[in-house]
Amino acid sequence: MQLPSPTPSAPTTATPDHHLTHWGFPLGKDQVTFIDHDCIIDTEGYPLYPNNNTIFVLQPGTEITNFGTVGFSKTTSSEISKDRRWKISRAHCLGVIVCDCKGCEYAGPTPTGQGKIEELIRMPCCPAADCTGKIYWKECRNTQTRFDHEVSTGWRLMRHQGFHDHPWPTSKKPDRLARKLLALEVAKNPKAGALQLKVGNPDKSHEPDNGIASIHGLLVNSDRLRHLRRQILCDLNLAPSKDGDGAGDRFMHDMFTWDELSQSKSTPSLLSAVSTNHQKYLRKTWLGSHFKFV
Repeated sequence: MQLPSPTPSAPTTATPDHHLTHWGFPLGKDQVTFIDHDCIIDTEGYPLYPNNNTIFVLQPGTEITNFGTVGFSKTTSSEISKDRRWKISRAHCLGVIVCDCKGCEYAGPTPTGQGKIEELIRMPCCPAADCTGKIYWKECRNTQTRFDHEVSTGWRLMRHQGFHDHPWPTSKKPDRLARKLLALEVAKNPKAGALQLKVGNPDKSHEPDNGIASIHGLLVNSDRLRHLRRQILCDLNLAPSKDGDGAGDRFMHDMFTWDELSQSKSTPSLLSAVSTNHQKYLRKTWLGSHFKFV
């Protein structure tokens, strides 16, 4: 999926801002999927950026990777019904950080941490290249998104209401589906580096979707791609994790291994200056039964 498009067009069928519905539990489960205007849809048909009066029904046994998430900056809340039949979660749009300079299309994600918005706009210089404008927070006051999950059956529902009268913020990280598709590409060729993943297959250079940039616009950033690739390789057990089991002891293990391999009559041991009792203690502590103690 590409990065979000600019400002949605004016609302059409959206409920008026001051008449947002107070939703109850979908006991009848008679809702049907309806994708309203100005949504952004992922490659599985899910409205990752829902707008206006959008409904999405997920039947049991159907897999939609991004279901339960939204692409815009938000705060979330969740609860369980008293009879424990339903799990409910809500996403509250936080709007966007925009620039006051005419012609600047900067649309940054709103920070979600407490006090972070005020901290950001305290130094309001626009981060866009060659822009002298100042950024400010454009709130989103009249939208709501709710997810209902019937625990016993797995039936799920997404409902959105209201119009987002602001540009969609630029994503901070790829969505779940984009990460899943990237993982599939990495698994095909684990030895391919970030550059090769970006370029794609040279034999298919004429194809429009060649290379991982077609999965998500953020993947054109080489540093981000390298980071995600390493995470995926670790998840696939194809690369050691940065702080995996034994990572802190690896140097000591290597040191003792080098010592065993380098010992000869003409080469003094690395541990020659250490007392015999201390050598035994160190070997037992760091190497366990991998070496025969002397």
